[in-house]
Amino acid sequence: MSSLGKLNFTSNYLDSDYLAKKTENVAVYDDLINVGALSGRLNPASRSINIGVEAGEENSGQDSIHIGYRSGEQNASTNTISIGNGSGLKDASGNSICIGQSAGEQTSAGFSINIGAYAGENNSSENAINIGQSAGEENSGENSIHIGYSAGENNNQDNNICIGFESGSVNASGAKNVLIGYQAGKGNGSNVGPDAVCIGNQAGMNRAGSSGVFIGKNSGTNQTTYGGLFIGPSSGQCDTTQNSPYSLGIGLSAGRNGQGLTSGGSVNNQAYNVAIGVASGQTNQQEYGTACGAFSAWSNAGAYASVYGYQAGRLNVGDNTCGFGYRSLYSGAQDNCTAIGFSSGEVNCNIGSTCVGYEAGNSNAGDYSVLIGYQAGTSYPSNNTIVINATGSALQNNTASSCVIAPVRQVDPATIPNSKPVYYDPARKELFYST
Repeated sequence: MSSLGKLNFTSNYLDSDYLAKKTENVAVYDDLINVGALSGRLNPASRSINIGVEAGEENSGQDSIHIGYRSGEQNASTNTISIGNGSGLKDASGNSICIGQSAGEQTSAGFSINIGAYAGENNSSENAINIGQSAGEENSGENSIHIGYSAGENNNQDNNICIGFESGSVNASGAKNVLIGYQAGKGNGSNVGPDAVCIGNQAGMNRAGSSGVFIGKNSGTNQTTYGGLFIGPSSGQCDTTQNSPYSLGIGLSAGRNGQGLTSGGSVNNQAYNVAIGVASGQTNQQEYGTACGAFSAWSNAGAYASVYGYQAGRLNVGDNTCGFGYRSLYSGAQDNCTAIGFSSGEVNCNIGSTCVGYEAGNSNAGDYSVLIGYQAGTSYPSNNTIVINATGSALQNNTASSCVIAPVRQVDPATIPNSKPVYYDPARKELFYST
């Protein structure tokens, strides 16, 4: 190393004894520049630049740049860049970039980028990118990207992408996650993921399920569901009860709590629940349920219940129920009911009833009743009744185990050739005519 000149400065404003102890404050060689007390003091590498007190003090790497107090102080490798107080302070590996106070301070791995105060401060892994104050501060995983204040802080797993304030922070073990938004995928010491996608303000916060997709503010919060898909604010957000794996919720608060529970309250691990629409399947949609429409299956829908339409099956509907239409099976439908049409079977449709038509069986359809037509059996039809209505106005049947059909044409049989009288066999439950 040939010297082009070594410059030593003194000043009337500094203590001469102090300057005597701090030798070589400025040293310029043909392939080395050291500026600052103790900069490049031991084994400075060729083509390195060390500016600042103790910058690159021990073993500054070849072709490296260290600017700032104690930047690249110990054992910096080749092609490292450390700018800022304490940046790349210890064991900065080759081709790493550390910019900001204490950025990459302890063991920044090769090809890592740490920009911002305390970014990648402790054990920044290989190929990691940490941008923002405290981004990837503790144990940022390999090939991970952390952008934003405290993004990926205390996250020791590989291949994560965390973008946003505290996104993916305090994530104990989840890897290969994509976490975007304010506190998206932020853990509480529990796992987030792996393989989860959380996009939105606090999406997937506190234990987002593995291989789940959560999009929207608070979607998937506290959710452990495997393979769930939730899109919309608070969709799949578990306040109290977990959802089953493979559940789907689309819409504000869709599938929010307890999707896919068994009748005993435990989680069915293969329930495949579906809730589409605002607040659909919001609370305790039991296993294998399907809800489509705003507020459909909103609370306590039974197992295998399928409801379609605004507020269809909204409150406390039984197992194996099926409703199609606005407010069909709205409230209190018992097991095995079917309702098709506007407000059909709307309130307290009793066990095994079938209601087809506008407001058919609208209120308290009897057990195992069959009500077909416009306003057929709208009010308290009795058990085991049949109502077939084509009159254009309401038709009731309040007699148990009876059949009401209207209209029926009244004519003289003599005017209709080949007409036959009709009989009923109570043993065989058969209508027939004589020969």
